[in-house]
Amino acid sequence: MATNYHHGVRASDQTFGTPRIRVADAGEICIIGTAPDADAAIWPLNQPVAILGDITKADTLGDTGTLPLSLKAIWNQYEKTSGKIAVIRVEEKVDPAEQVSAVVGSAIDMTGVHAARKVQDQLDFVPDLLIAPGFAFADDAVTANPVIKEMVSVAERIRAYVFADGPNTTTAEAIANRDLYSSDRLSIIDPMCKIWDTVTSTNIEVPGSAVYAGIQSRLDLEKGFWWSPDNKEVRGITGLARPVDWRLNDSNCEATQMNASQVSTFFKDKGFWTWGGGSVDPLRTLGGTVVGRRVADKVYDALEQGLRAYIGVPMSLHAIRDIASLVETFLRELVQKGAIIGAEFEMPEDLNTPRQMADGILFYRLKFVEATPIRDIEIWGYRTPELYEEFLEQASAASAFTLVSGN
Repeated sequence: MATNYHHGVRASDQTFGTPRIRVADAGEICIIGTAPDADAAIWPLNQPVAILGDITKADTLGDTGTLPLSLKAIWNQYEKTSGKIAVIRVEEKVDPAEQVSAVVGSAIDMTGVHAARKVQDQLDFVPDLLIAPGFAFADDAVTANPVIKEMVSVAERIRAYVFADGPNTTTAEAIANRDLYSSDRLSIIDPMCKIWDTVTSTNIEVPGSAVYAGIQSRLDLEKGFWWSPDNKEVRGITGLARPVDWRLNDSNCEATQMNASQVSTFFKDKGFWTWGGGSVDPLRTLGGTVVGRRVADKVYDALEQGLRAYIGVPMSLHAIRDIASLVETFLRELVQKGAIIGAEFEMPEDLNTPRQMADGILFYRLKFVEATPIRDIEIWGYRTPELYEEFLEQASAASAFTLVSGN
């Protein structure tokens, strides 16, 4: 006897929410550093802890280590909205080599910089900006910094971007150090900035990576993830660790020379400003900027998450059309916002075979390009004496008069 027999009419709601592709939040920072005086109950070692809109929580970190001042430098850059910050505290070591190992951490145990991989699971957001001020710096023109290398490795896994620091010595050494790194997920910042420390009542140098991360986070929140940190006002700093020669029309000035070698810097002009936002690989990032790498990351993240709803759905023309329509709408929105210039999305026959489709596999081809930040404006001027012809006519007309005799 059939157990599912029914005779009659049944109605049930089978409404299925239409999937939509959206870009996830941007501008979340993950900072790795030390704070030996921290309240261990609030800030356990190698565990991400969130700061969400209330920087006073950082008071429980104490006054020493790399985290307190770096967090202050980040927070100074926000204006209308504060970003999400994941703080990872590592143990402070006396021995410099042991300190590097503590910051690098273990990929297996997910400690040190690898603790950034735990942020999504424990704090429910994915950081897209990674920094380790005071430890991720290019200090040797011969050997790459292991903290920077490890951070780039983690950034590859979670699609994040790394801001690190130069040697804070000279422009020549900053440029030489940049050659040790090839990742397009990395920006080197030089020199350090100065901020006022209320604990010591003195100006203290703070790594520029924290400042750039704060500025990028602010831009992501207020303008969009496709905005470059180049030529943006720096808030809350009192000076630079060393003066940087900058002139807007001089391609050989110190600031622009650093930019040409993929080193971002600062300059002073009625306040302090960033100068540069370059990546080492202009072919992969097209514009050679932070924007190129980050726009690509956001597009791929959004597509993966947005199309997840179709995994497990039976193969059909309806499903294929829906996927194409969803992606087209998403890309059109990015064009309208100004994140990308244009895009093409297609399902080419040469990439899809009956055997693959029978196995549930679909291949699509996506072409797009980000809106590259303007970095150079040239004006060609010509002194043209012929323009005096019109001026002469006007001058003659203005000076002409007629004398009429009264006789």
